[in-house]
Amino acid sequence: MLLTDMANIGVLQICKYTKTLTAKGTPSFKHNELMRTIENGLPAIIPMELYERAQRKLKTNRVDKSHLHRNPEDFLLKGHVNCASCHYAMVGRYRTSRKVHTYPYYACVHNQNKYMACPDQTLVRTYKIDELVWADCCKVFERLEAIQDTIERNIQASLQSLLEDTHGKQQITQLEAEIRYAKAEQDKHAKGSYYYNLIAQDLQVKENKLQKYEKEYTESRDIVKLSDIYQKSVLGFLNFLNTMQGKYHEATFKEKRNALEVLGVQVSIYPKEADQPKVEITYTPIFTGVQNSLG
Repeated sequence: MLLTDMANIGVLQICKYTKTLTAKGTPSFKHNELMRTIENGLPAIIPMELYERAQRKLKTNRVDKSHLHRNPEDFLLKGHVNCASCHYAMVGRYRTSRKVHTYPYYACVHNQNKYMACPDQTLVRTYKIDELVWADCCKVFERLEAIQDTIERNIQASLQSLLEDTHGKQQITQLEAEIRYAKAEQDKHAKGSYYYNLIAQDLQVKENKLQKYEKEYTESRDIVKLSDIYQKSVLGFLNFLNTMQGKYHEATFKEKRNALEVLGVQVSIYPKEADQPKVEITYTPIFTGVQNSLG
């Protein structure tokens, strides 16, 4: 829940849930239709690009780590491909022809509920899509100089943002100083007096706020740890660009997977037209400045 919370990027959401009663009379909670969202209602603790990258990773994390295929290299786009008809993720499947030959496919498996099932049940051979998408990526790589400058600027901006992210710590330090001052002032008055009780109330508010800030600051460190992986992945991609100039088709499976991850590649597959798959390839504009291309 922490990694998906929009409070990480400064978005405040209030009245998220409302209390209701079940048919048995027991209390329950449901999402509130009157929930209010306030942009910049909180101080952001991570950069937007890091938050978006975390969401993309969380979306495919379970897919990537479960149902491992006997030959992972058959499914280059695992976790990056979805059905354009129903927008559900497509999965890797093997199909056997004449009980002899086995071929890998990307398949839409949104069919558990017959009333909500995908109308097209898109199914395509992996090699057609993998080749098409990687060829499109190679066109992006050819813009090496522009891409590299953009990536290096983003690395520097991301590092600078993390280094300068002292707002939460400053809030804690300031509150601790205010609490010390309030306690010193409280000691100047007789216990039970009007001013003593007034300061006691103020102290209670400040101490509650301090606990909240300390908890938020501690939890925020968890998501900032993702930056380590983020930086290594991007730097590995930069090295890939430098060493593979003009030879991108010779990249290893691991290098291709890392490039797809860094570029934020998402592929939407449409139903076949004249036995040719139609795909829409989307990149994250953070690194490439490329929105999408249609193949």
